[in-house]
Amino acid sequence: AFSGCSSLENIFVEKDNLQYSSKDGILFDKDKTKIIKYPEKKSQTEYIIPNSVTSIGAWAFYGCSSLSSIEIPSSVTSIGEDAFSSCSSLSSIEIQEGVTSIDDSAFYGCSSLSSIEIPEGVTRIGDSAFSRCSSLSSIEIPSSVTSIGEYAFSSCSSLSSIEIPEGVTSIDDYAFSGCSSLENIFVEKDNLKFSSKDGILFDKDKTEIIKYPEKKSQTEYIIPNSVTSIGNYAFDGCSSLSSIEIPDGVTSIGENTFHSCSSLSSIEIPNSVTSIGNYAFYRCSSLSSIEIPSSVTNIGGYAFSECSSLSSIEIPEGVTSIDYRTFYGCSRLSSIEISKSVTSIGDYAFSWCGRLSSIEITEGVTSIGNYAFSVCSSLSSVVIPNSVISIGESAFDRCNNLTIKCKSNTVAEEYAKE
Repeated sequence: AFSGCSSLENIFVEKDNLQYSSKDGILFDKDKTKIIKYPEKKSQTEYIIPNSVTSIGAWAFYGCSSLSSIEIPSSVTSIGEDAFSSCSSLSSIEIQEGVTSIDDSAFYGCSSLSSIEIPEGVTRIGDSAFSRCSSLSSIEIPSSVTSIGEYAFSSCSSLSSIEIPEGVTSIDDYAFSGCSSLENIFVEKDNLKFSSKDGILFDKDKTEIIKYPEKKSQTEYIIPNSVTSIGNYAFDGCSSLSSIEIPDGVTSIGENTFHSCSSLSSIEIPNSVTSIGNYAFYRCSSLSSIEIPSSVTNIGGYAFSECSSLSSIEIPEGVTSIDYRTFYGCSRLSSIEISKSVTSIGDYAFSWCGRLSSIEITEGVTSIGNYAFSVCSSLSSVVIPNSVISIGESAFDRCNNLTIKCKSNTVAEEYAKE
């Protein structure tokens, strides 16, 4: 109700109110067992939560940028979602035993928080719980924790090492994405769901690589032969890696798997791979060539977007659609071969491919999406087959020297005349 009221200094409650109360301009429930809202503009830097409080409400301290230290009493058993979100000056906080869950985004964006001790008894670390805590350099996860949520520690750019205790049975996607200083993830050997090798996080049987820490310094990595899948964000931001070897047996490359691997120049995709996820190679700016095997039937949106060194690509038989922005911003892409299995070219699929000079759209394609080839400034010739029945808005926008080649009495001819 009062989140984002950045000039709010006090909330007062009339004494006869049966549901709510206030103390020092802070909003509580009637019995002061729950702190509901600490006004964002209060100027004090330290606050001791009263001993009567058992729960800290959702968004209770959201945006309180003056607070540098908060003391939580042992009476507190729950910390609500976004409870301390965007407390940008908060550097010190002690969570007492009794708390069993740290809810979603509880400490999101606490950019001054350098360390925190999670007490024994906490079983869940919620989605984005410590996301964007950019000063957080160390954290100890107690043995009571069983689940770590999505983005739980994402963009904790000072975090260098983390240990997963034996009781953790669930680590959701992107839990450690954007941890640019992370060198090692260790898993206690008795954990039944996860394992680690050389500081890299795997499932227990090492059939899935879950997270390769972004700060690891080696330039080459050979994925173990036991691996059959590469998880979402597994190598995201690993800017030191120039070469990766994927073993036969891997069937899928997940979303954002190699996102922003800016030094990656060499990778061979084995014939066992059938799908390449959304953003899989997004912003791999050193990747100059890649062979997509014939086994691949699905290439996700943005999969090769902004691969600015990629000069040529061949879409294999089996792929039926070129998705949204798949090759968007591939500024050096000059040659592309589209297989006869492709039936649709999505919105912005080749937009801003400035060196693409000619393209033949194969018979079988029925639709060309909005802005599909927009700002392909070198595109001088395009062959559009009879099968095309739909050409989207501004599909060839700012292709100023373009000649469209097509048959008479087709949608393509009508479009060309228009």
